[in-house]
Amino acid sequence: MNAWIAFNDAERRWRLAEESGSAKSDLLRGYEIARELWRRSGKRFQETFTVGQICRRWSDLGYISRTAHCYEEALALARALGDRRQELTFRSHSGDSLRLLGELTRAESTLNAALVLARELRDRNEEATVLNNLALLSRTRGDVHQAVGNYRQALALYRAQGEQGAEAVTLHNLGVSDIFLSRYPEALDVLYNALAIQQRLHRSADQATTLTSIGWVHFLAEDSPTAITFYQEAIKLSRNHGYRPEEAAALDRAASAYRELRMFPKSLDAYRSALSIANELGNRRDIAHTVVNVGWLLQEWEHPKEAKKEFQRALPLFRQLGDLSGLAHALVGLAHAERSLKRPENALRQMEQALTVVDRLRISERAWGASSRADPFWQDYTEFYVDLLMELHSGDSLAGWDVRAFETSDLARARGLVSLIQESTIGVRSSASPDLLSKEQAVQERLNAVEERRLALLSMEEPPGEEIALLERALRRLRVEYDDVQREIRIAAPRFAELRDPEPVPLPVLQKWLDPETLLLSYVLGEDHGFVFLVGRNLFESRVLPGRKSIEQVAKAVYESMASKPRTDAQTQYKQAASKLSEMVLGPVKEKLGKHRLLVVPDDMLHYVSFAALPAPSSIGRELRLLVDDHEIVYLPSVVALAAFRRRVDILGTRNVGGKPVKCLAVIGDPVFRGDDERVGKTAVSERNAQTGATSSKGFARLPFSRQEAESILQMVPQDRRMAALDFAANKELVRRGDLAGCSILHFATHAVIDEEHPELSEIVLSLVDRHGKPVDGHLRLHEIYGLDLPADLVVLSACRTALGRRVRGDGLVGLTRGFAYAGASRLVVSLWRVDDRATAALMTRFYEGVLRHGQPPATALREAQLWLRQQKKWQAPYYWAPFILQGD
Repeated sequence: MNAWIAFNDAERRWRLAEESGSAKSDLLRGYEIARELWRRSGKRFQETFTVGQICRRWSDLGYISRTAHCYEEALALARALGDRRQELTFRSHSGDSLRLLGELTRAESTLNAALVLARELRDRNEEATVLNNLALLSRTRGDVHQAVGNYRQALALYRAQGEQGAEAVTLHNLGVSDIFLSRYPEALDVLYNALAIQQRLHRSADQATTLTSIGWVHFLAEDSPTAITFYQEAIKLSRNHGYRPEEAAALDRAASAYRELRMFPKSLDAYRSALSIANELGNRRDIAHTVVNVGWLLQEWEHPKEAKKEFQRALPLFRQLGDLSGLAHALVGLAHAERSLKRPENALRQMEQALTVVDRLRISERAWGASSRADPFWQDYTEFYVDLLMELHSGDSLAGWDVRAFETSDLARARGLVSLIQESTIGVRSSASPDLLSKEQAVQERLNAVEERRLALLSMEEPPGEEIALLERALRRLRVEYDDVQREIRIAAPRFAELRDPEPVPLPVLQKWLDPETLLLSYVLGEDHGFVFLVGRNLFESRVLPGRKSIEQVAKAVYESMASKPRTDAQTQYKQAASKLSEMVLGPVKEKLGKHRLLVVPDDMLHYVSFAALPAPSSIGRELRLLVDDHEIVYLPSVVALAAFRRRVDILGTRNVGGKPVKCLAVIGDPVFRGDDERVGKTAVSERNAQTGATSSKGFARLPFSRQEAESILQMVPQDRRMAALDFAANKELVRRGDLAGCSILHFATHAVIDEEHPELSEIVLSLVDRHGKPVDGHLRLHEIYGLDLPADLVVLSACRTALGRRVRGDGLVGLTRGFAYAGASRLVVSLWRVDDRATAALMTRFYEGVLRHGQPPATALREAQLWLRQQKKWQAPYYWAPFILQGD
């Protein structure tokens, strides 16, 4: 038989088998016949090409080990032949096969050699393929962000070459990376884009893979029924076309969704089916992940002995693969099993190993700063570890387990903020090149433009939903671009390599920081139990609290009642809910509170609670006293964050407030928001209305008492030590050009907008028109605040909800306060809900009298101002006097 006839016949039979979904493994014989005929006839090029095709078919069938050995043979043939282009192709595929086998060092060496060769040959398609494979290798090692960089390079090359099939594969991989980074809406955008291309090109196997990944997003978003729908579609598509690896992956994911719904028998059947296929194909990575998932199923099904065996079976597999994330997941599972078997000491050892692995993963992400979220389970690991330590403490209260639990929980929270403070201390941004800063500014301007268009559409009587959806997708893409630029700035900073992961603050060090009149209350809200740690100069105690859901339910009721304008029903709800919450979170330590100053480190929903307005637990049932009656209250993100603040002050210095003359007070207030404001010239208004029609009544209304607030504060400081930026002068350019950098107190009296979905778009609203009524950009957004230099000792954001933001488990609220902290602020006064203009003006005037005229520390001045306002009959409700809190040192 002619070799070409044999080869073409093998190709034809393979295509027919793909279309019909019939078995294909017996079709390899046709390729082997062609290969032998080429060898006999001395056609070395054709023989080498046919061996490469045999390797691809083994890969299509999912037989990883056979694929890897085949590519090694093909590579040897290509090198002997001196065919550098075939050598390049085989090196790329060989490297990826070695990755799947878990031979990561060999895989990296092979792929790097392939990348050099691709660039020498100027083969852009193969260069993109190699970059894609290098990205998969980085992801296997747990370095998701490095993977993203390589995927994006590959995507640009594929698009330039018009390779739509490869583009779709790379888009899928980018979407999966977004999943690992907990960017679920962004992931769905990219995955649906990939799916559309795959459907257009009739790439059934790729479609099955993408459908599985879309299902995974829904699963992680706690929507298992929707996830199962996508998994079932992927399983059906894979079976119809004989795609065994894709079927195994979809079965494994579906089993996890069934497990989440506690459909344990069905889950086990699906896991076993997936494991059978993975074993048949020799795919060690899939085997490892399915085995550990079976372990978690058995653990949740209350079969810890059997679960332990599966976790122990998975551990060596993950170690061989170099899969750190999988290794951590298996170690944590083993710890759960050991705890269920009443072996808490064994569980502790496994958890310590797991957290060591997680720390290694975090190191690889440092350049991504606060945006790093490469494993959605890390916070669960820490919570379990703390709960385990507290269980050991209950059995041996003298061994110091609770101290370890406190230090561990504190280190785990506010990591994003701590990273930002460390960066500002070493001046990461100050060393950025003009090109990078220009690139950042370009992304910021696009973010602002898209957001302003979106808000304009939302303000319409009938908002166009389709266009708004497109703009929201654009915002998500721009957020990713913004993260990329921030990473570039960090990597380029000369001193960035000096940064180290934060260390816990040892209890004795913390106790030295606390004066005898101060107590720290640190809260940890876990799934089953919560804890409060009480720390004083000569005191350390811990108490068990109810779990997260119980406290969250009551805390929400407290927040809603406090944040509502006073009504009889709201006040009744407030008293009932606040008393209940006080008993839950303060009752266990009520005998220790006395009249100490309280430093509160909140967790989860407690970030929304104004502790000042909680009833003192010792007074419930008698004459009601609130915490504010006896305590100054300061909020801290964490003790580790406090240490970072203090280190920055030690290095960069600060401007003291309280007890010393203020060098400079800047008040930015009463901006001009609309063209019909009386401060805009009448002629300008007439001309503008003639051109654009009457000014809309929508938009930001003037805050009349913010003017009174600003002028009252300014009068307390000599003219040579104050800066007044009112009316049109209260503009964004004033803040951005650095005029405020020399002031120790910054006071903003204006509107604020908090975006909990896109926190980087949260903003301080400054003048939106100039004195001629012409629109100007007055939206000072969070992503721009990060770029400011404002080393103030005190920043007061006298506006609505300025303490709030996006709630991130383990990292608190991401919002305006974080931006000002990065810009240099040591303390902030911010608000928890929408504030009353008149009451706020009165509160702030009284607050500054304490700070500026009586030399009081901000915590003392805020408490006395709140007590005074509460004594005024019309402002007795917490809605008026309790929204503002002090954060920082």
